Amino acid sequence: MPSPRAAAEIEPVVWGRSITYHGPAGSRVVDTSAGSASAQLGFAVGADGTAGITYAYPLVEYDPKLCDFCTSLGHHYGQLRQAFGPAFEPAELARTAENDTGYLFNDLAVDRRTGALHAAYGVGRSDLLVHHAQDGRTTALSLRGVRGLRIAAGGGVVAIAATDGNRLLLFQRRSGGWSSRTLARGVNDFDMAVGRDGRARAVFSTTRDCCSLRVWTGSRLIRTRVGVDQVALAVDDRGAAHIAYSRMRQLSCRRVGWWGRVCSNNGVGYLKLTAAGRPVRHSVVQSSMGYSSNLSVAVTAGGGKVAIGYPDAGRDRRALVRIGR
Repeated sequence: MPSPRAAAEIEPVVWGRSITYHGPAGSRVVDTSAGSASAQLGFAVGADGTAGITYAYPLVEYDPKLCDFCTSLGHHYGQLRQAFGPAFEPAELARTAENDTGYLFNDLAVDRRTGALHAAYGVGRSDLLVHHAQDGRTTALSLRGVRGLRIAAGGGVVAIAATDGNRLLLFQRRSGGWSSRTLARGVNDFDMAVGRDGRARAVFSTTRDCCSLRVWTGSRLIRTRVGVDQVALAVDDRGAAHIAYSRMRQLSCRRVGWWGRVCSNNGVGYLKLTAAGRPVRHSVVQSSMGYSSNLSVAVTAGGGKVAIGYPDAGRDRRALVRIGR
């Protein structure tokens, strides 16, 4: 997710085919026909507090001169839409060639220093990873089969973390162009953020050791003994990493048929690391709950206030936001 975020801003939520934005001024329905509820959403907040959303939209266009109601004469496209507050009027950002697919995985970021917007998405039947700049220029990166991605920007650096279902790769654009590196294999879940210093950090869990949390500080990899399922990351202006995760214990893992190793969820936790990677705070946000996904974390610029959002499957699917210091 883009970093840092204002603590009052939480990612938009997809309920079925509808996208709703929740912010400090209330809620607003962005789109009531957004296609697949499983599609990834992009979300970013600018320095002026304006929120932006990107999302996939299956587009079908008909020629009214040929047929008023028949669907066989439609033209099918994959479309990436964007909407910005406070009005959140949907507009097209990109679309595929006719009868092609794309944008199921997408994300949005803003460099809070420059104000520049950046989008990333997988497009086409090969799900090619693409960076989309604010001026409309696109760059195809060396990854196909995208199965998840995050983009973040800060300090003039753009970074994209993406997986093909096995490898987790980190792409970074600096003044000299794009570079890439493989952070891990067998990744279960991940998130990525760029600090004010332009360093990309990443958090992820692996399937090799029952989903232990690992942290890429921008210069070294830290292996922890914390068992996690979902992870979320934000970085404050001091370079400290704020990590939210759904907790798991290795004793609760078991092998279930062809699904492989399955671990039960035991609540939500919070971990803070210094810019050098030293842990300074580790606490339980909620000790017990049903399976939950779509964690998000936000932090104020100085790091003084943190907000963690998640849907609580153990409490009638309510969306919860917990704010702490």
